[in-house]
Amino acid sequence: MVGCFISLFVKQKLLARVSDLKATKIKTGLGGSSGNKGAVIVRFNLDDTSVMLMNCHLMSGKNKGTQRTDELNFIFDNAFKNESRNRKYSVENHDLVFIFGDLNYRICLPNEIVRPAIERKDWPLLKEADELLQSMKAFQGSHELQYRLYRDYTEGEIDFPPTYKYDKRSQRYDTSKKQRVPSWCDRILWKKNPERVKLQATGSLHDITFSDHRPVYA
Repeated sequence: MVGCFISLFVKQKLLARVSDLKATKIKTGLGGSSGNKGAVIVRFNLDDTSVMLMNCHLMSGKNKGTQRTDELNFIFDNAFKNESRNRKYSVENHDLVFIFGDLNYRICLPNEIVRPAIERKDWPLLKEADELLQSMKAFQGSHELQYRLYRDYTEGEIDFPPTYKYDKRSQRYDTSKKQRVPSWCDRILWKKNPERVKLQATGSLHDITFSDHRPVYA
């Protein structure tokens, strides 16, 4: 969907244990009419464990955290909506859920603070102004459905430079007229489930320079 995709690799010895594989896409761009924003989603069962993988590309721009929350809720509510009457393929009904991609959450500080902080590797200062981390902190105890992402999901420690926006094929942050503030736009989240999900490593590959983003892994 306009460059948003998922490649799913399965070990040969596990292949026979994978069942009920389904995929869908949800458009959120231009009020749901355009695929430049939205999500592609794959779900399957491995034995009796249900797994959902969700690659999202959310609204861009500063100070649009609320709109991104609305987009994610729309994606959550419409994932496989027409596949079954009892909504057994809904996000909430999966044991393991991974959400990743260009979520576009921004660091809400000016360039004159952010760029020197990156040089100093002052990640705590920048994380205090990160829209996603601050929303997770603010709505951790909320019972409202609209804040389920911030309440029910987690991510690995961020100890690497912001992944956007770079001049292509360089290690320089945006030198265009817009001079975009560097931010951790690219994230990997998962539904809290410490008994089933254990993080081994997380980080970013800053030596891959063909894009204006840097890829992240977990």
